[in-house]
Amino acid sequence: MRLTSLTPVASLAAVSLLLVGCGSHVPSEEIETTMSDELESTFGVEVEDATCDDNLDAEEGEEVTCTVTVEGEETEVLVTADSVDGDEVYMTFEPQE
Repeated sequence: MRLTSLTPVASLAAVSLLLVGCGSHVPSEEIETTMSDELESTFGVEVEDATCDDNLDAEEGEEVTCTVTVEGEETEVLVTADSVDGDEVYMTFEPQE
């Protein structure tokens, strides 16, 4: 996917979000929902699909790769746990080229 065709997805790199982890990880379903909601509410982009290949361990620096589909185009997004405070996980979504 060309990131220039999905400026809102490219803009996700600047967005850090908070999720409440379940025990020692954030379930992939929570990450998928949060990415979709953020794109739709912030940028007005309709997300057709969002999938993550695994849960995100609730440890600083942990990563998981997800795929977001908008207007039939897929973009891989690297999700990183920036910091963890108890059961709160602050994450950054960064589109990959």
